[in-house]
Amino acid sequence: MAIIRDMPPELMARVFGLAIEGDCTTATESVEGSYSEFTLPSLQITFQQLLRLSGVCSHWRNISLDEARLWTRVFVGQRAGEIVGLFLSRSKALGLSIDIDLPTVENIQAWSTLKKAFTPDVLTRIQSLRISGSQPSLERMIGILSHGRLIKRSGKLTQLHLVCAPSGDDGPIDVTRAEADPRTNILPIGGASLACIRIEGIAIGLLPQWSVSELVIQDAAISRFELRQLLTSAGVEHLTLRRVGIPVGIDYRTASQLQLVEARSHAETPVRLTTLEIDNPIDLHAGLENDVRRHPALNYASFFSDIMIEGATDTLKEVKFVNLSQVAWDALFMLFKQGLGRKQFIQTLKVELCWDFGVPETLAQEELRKGIRILRKVFPEADRRQWYSLIDL
Repeated sequence: MAIIRDMPPELMARVFGLAIEGDCTTATESVEGSYSEFTLPSLQITFQQLLRLSGVCSHWRNISLDEARLWTRVFVGQRAGEIVGLFLSRSKALGLSIDIDLPTVENIQAWSTLKKAFTPDVLTRIQSLRISGSQPSLERMIGILSHGRLIKRSGKLTQLHLVCAPSGDDGPIDVTRAEADPRTNILPIGGASLACIRIEGIAIGLLPQWSVSELVIQDAAISRFELRQLLTSAGVEHLTLRRVGIPVGIDYRTASQLQLVEARSHAETPVRLTTLEIDNPIDLHAGLENDVRRHPALNYASFFSDIMIEGATDTLKEVKFVNLSQVAWDALFMLFKQGLGRKQFIQTLKVELCWDFGVPETLAQEELRKGIRILRKVFPEADRRQWYSLIDL
């Protein structure tokens, strides 16, 4: 212990930094190709480690308090209390990464403390923000973000991660929300610097009013209007849609003139999309339509068509369709036969099917062979090693 006590304070501060570093940078999930999926890890463990180090003795406490850099990553728990403001002030003028575990909506005192802690000075220094909680708590926090203009005040904020913790009362996806007209429910929380967003488990009630580079949407429903806006107005470059509830597709035999015009206009709109991953899309409306003439794969076909549009001809280079059901594959197969993506110079393409165990192996392999033949014609520029992976049986 004597040797440690004799170490210079600046060296001790460096040791503290290494001890709490962990995996505090932007985490990624390995994805084949050049793009790694955006996500923000929780800061709870590393922040608790910092508090333990600073509480060992008065000497260590003084060293930690003198090193503002150590306090730039702060976890705000449900029972943090008034001391949250003190923790946030210790970083002085440095940029902040904040992880908030929201209290229940009934905890009025905790919400009051939370609002007081985020002073104008703190807001202007936030660089990354991770918020997790129940659906009611997240809805309340989103309201604070909207009415309080929290994100607009934070000119340095570049990364936002919203996580809905599932509970027994929360459904996985709000179907009625997905089909409502979102034009009346746009959440104007955008800032020019906000570039990376990840949304997990909550309805897409916010549409970016800014240019966002990377977007991950997981375990949520999305309407056709929202999907088109994200591609065209938000200018997304890297888009990941995982276990997303897709909207009801357009049946062009019965579509109105307005629907046809809007679809054509959307298809021709230039977009910035370069990387696309669609993982296990879910048709929440399967079998609910009364029109028996509708093809079972129509909703999937409409969904895929709204993303791989002509406007992405010059930009889209990397595409992954992962964990596709048989119906989703049928839709994609039909679109490929009709030339979907033929005009785009896609360099990396992966199609991964995941069918029920009841599918005979011979049928599955035959479908795969037919798909490969189509892919060879549609995507001659693609790396053939990435065309497909074996069907899970």
